[in-house]
Amino acid sequence: MKKLFYLAMVSLIIVSCSTTKETVKCNFEDFSPYQTEDFYVSSLDYSGTYTPVGEISIEAETCKNTSSKSHDQLLKTAINMAKEKGANGLVNYSCKRQVVCTQKANKQIHAYTKYKPVYKEVYVLSGLAVKIENN
Repeated sequence: MKKLFYLAMVSLIIVSCSTTKETVKCNFEDFSPYQTEDFYVSSLDYSGTYTPVGEISIEAETCKNTSSKSHDQLLKTAINMAKEKGANGLVNYSCKRQVVCTQKANKQIHAYTKYKPVYKEVYVLSGLAVKIENN
């Protein structure tokens, strides 16, 4: 009985000392290519004088292995849309990745049938197209 007690104590000590792996993801969005096209892009509000042209919102499904390429394509699409409307800037820019379930995740259905919930990645880009006044 003592051996069982000591084994349980040693197991508890070993389990309590386990470490967790910390994951850090860093992202850098380079807006400098658009500056050479005389187009201003910022995730912040613009402090100078501007005229709002319109709100841009794009939602796109992507595959996991092409998500970074799709993000760049979404930004290019938003900039082209803004330029078509006469804007020369995109402020309050945001692009967020969401994972959504395309089928209802019901445990009873999942337990008794072959249907499982299906998840997909969706990128949602938004921003305000503006016409920045030149001083």
